[in-house]
Amino acid sequence: RIWIVNLLLIIATLGIYYPWARVRATQYFYRNTQLAGAPFDYHGKPVAILKGWVAMLALTAGFAFVQYASPLFSLALLLLLALSVPWLLAQSLRFRLTSTSYRSLRFAFKGGIPEAYEVFLLWPLLTLLSLCLLAPLAHQRIRSFLQGNAYFGTERFEFSATSGDFYKVYLRTLGLALLCAIAGGAALFSNATGLRGAYV
Repeated sequence: RIWIVNLLLIIATLGIYYPWARVRATQYFYRNTQLAGAPFDYHGKPVAILKGWVAMLALTAGFAFVQYASPLFSLALLLLLALSVPWLLAQSLRFRLTSTSYRSLRFAFKGGIPEAYEVFLLWPLLTLLSLCLLAPLAHQRIRSFLQGNAYFGTERFEFSATSGDFYKVYLRTLGLALLCAIAGGAALFSNATGLRGAYV
């Protein structure tokens, strides 16, 4: 019922109702998710979400406009948008956790902006420069930042997985993928050989 009403109101308002629909849907899922007999709750404000969407739409429209007016300026704006992504991600995490509560205690996210730029910008760049050899290490740094800076009341969450643990998972996944590829290639080769023999 919530999904149908939200969809109809989003269509009727040309998308303006989306922040309210998102809050209603999130509250429904949170309030029906229980831990030790107590439900979670969501306190996000639709107007705050709407402001964020309006800002993003304005930036997108501005970029589309200057792309035709001045290619050089559009590149500068694109770079500015890319540089703002870590800050936006940190703000989004802070908003989501501070809007979530359990047993009347709010969650919180206290990750710093410099650290956000390190994990969301520097490590992905290093991963590309290393031809993805640093991908497990970058993944571990991101998860450590996300979970190590989350709080429930005054209690901080902990993240204990090391970069070695991530490399083990990645290597096992890569090995399994290679085995599947070899097995698939062998099966295709066997079928092709069998079909050619049948035709001969």
